[in-house]
Amino acid sequence: YLNYGVSGLFQDIYFQGIKQEASIGLTLKKTTITTNISYLNSQSPTERSQFSRPSATITQQLPKLGNMIISLSYQSEFNRRASVLADTLLTSSFAFQIVRLSIVNNFTKNIVTEVYTQRRNDYQPFNTELDLANHAQEYGLKTSIKQGQGSVLNLSGTVRTFDIDRYKSTLNLTSKNTYLGQLDYLFSTFKNRLSGNTLFEVSSGQEQKTEFNYIAVQPGTGQYIWNDYNNDSIQQINEFTTEGFAEMRNFTRVNILSNQFIPTLNTSFNQSLRWNGKSASGQGKVKFINKFSTQSSFRFDRKIRDNARVGFWNPFYTNIPDSSLVTFIRNFRHTFFFNRGDSKYELQASMNNNNSKNVLTTGFEKRRNDQFNFTSRFNIGVPVSLFFFYTRQYKFSESEATAFQINNYSIKSDEFRPEVNWLIGEKFRFSSTYRLLLQKNRLAPIFEKATSNDISLKLDFNESAKSSFKFSTTMAIIKYNGLRNSAVEFAMLEGLKNGRNYLWSISYDHNLKNNVQLNFGYDGRKSEGINAVHTGRASVKAYF
Repeated sequence: YLNYGVSGLFQDIYFQGIKQEASIGLTLKKTTITTNISYLNSQSPTERSQFSRPSATITQQLPKLGNMIISLSYQSEFNRRASVLADTLLTSSFAFQIVRLSIVNNFTKNIVTEVYTQRRNDYQPFNTELDLANHAQEYGLKTSIKQGQGSVLNLSGTVRTFDIDRYKSTLNLTSKNTYLGQLDYLFSTFKNRLSGNTLFEVSSGQEQKTEFNYIAVQPGTGQYIWNDYNNDSIQQINEFTTEGFAEMRNFTRVNILSNQFIPTLNTSFNQSLRWNGKSASGQGKVKFINKFSTQSSFRFDRKIRDNARVGFWNPFYTNIPDSSLVTFIRNFRHTFFFNRGDSKYELQASMNNNNSKNVLTTGFEKRRNDQFNFTSRFNIGVPVSLFFFYTRQYKFSESEATAFQINNYSIKSDEFRPEVNWLIGEKFRFSSTYRLLLQKNRLAPIFEKATSNDISLKLDFNESAKSSFKFSTTMAIIKYNGLRNSAVEFAMLEGLKNGRNYLWSISYDHNLKNNVQLNFGYDGRKSEGINAVHTGRASVKAYF
């Protein structure tokens, strides 16, 4: 086949561009050849550019050699940008070329292996030409093994050499050899009741040090709140937090990448397991056992300095000094269900553990959050349901930087929350909740304590798929003995204050024709000794 197309965009003197595209395909018995090219020539009052993207692939099938497939491909991009007043290329110009040779062998229908090598050249502008700046050579091996209908094992390994060709490059790069090894295993057994996934990776690379900057945005559209802890009316990066109400979040965080890099050895391990019981199957003890189901997941990511090579490939190796640790993330979640989805009652217990350590330009930052949850649901007849929630949580935050140590805390909490839900007909639902929250900060010198007693009422109205109305109100009585306007207060009270606090919320959603939805909302809160805060919002959503 042969295809050719041409298009243009002309906007008076502001922009003129012509784009040409062509593709050719040819098949000769066991040989397939495809080529594609795209070329764009454009000009504006201040700049002219030429962009081309050619590619080509040749594939040869060898059925007599284990269904072997040999493939040779070429891919590149050339982006030349220059001012209309000079021929010198702009710094935004670039180019790259990739040549790849691969051999795929299907030994059997369940085993597929690929061996490949690839070279990439990167070009940077130098006067009027694009010169070779650096190149990388890769060698890789991939294998996929299938066993039955529910088991797949994927193995891959890559070695990459990176070299600098022009040392006057504007990029701060150094020659380096890296590697990546990956194991990915998926399985399902016992008639799909037990399933899981294992992913294990080891690699080498670089970790870029980062620092943060906070930018003001419209209230309610950000993720962070500024608290002037020292009352100097000057924003400091240690005075921003994610705690509090949504309408208070009027700052967003921007990561600023520094030019400092740390050579690292990286280890990643992810494991998930799921057991789905069949509650309606079996008799006697078998039926009782089938009422249980579980979900478990474990994630581990670690980056250490490349001078600490002992045990780096082992995700469970812990004898690594803090001075060698660059980034550490460990997440564990296990959920246990009994009688899941039953119309009469259901029990659920879960354990969560999140532990992280990150390197910043100001030093290390450590965070930890451990949580145990228990949930029970009992249906009393058709209209009334009883819920009971219990949560034990441990939150820890620590920073090595002196300026951030005012944000350090170690909070242990216990939460008890019974709830009653009442369905009134098919459109109304009424719920009442009481919450007792006990918190204690275990860091000196104050050892802050907080006790919160909350009573909440909610009313929901849903009219088919046309509209919904929601109203809620909460009274929270808090006793807190710590410093006011501190990071610990914000973390423990979540934006509320010592004494009586009142919160109320109204929202209305209405679906119009043509996939248009109207949303109206109003939130208010009043803390003791502080004026009431009122927030209104309205939006229109269109679904395409």
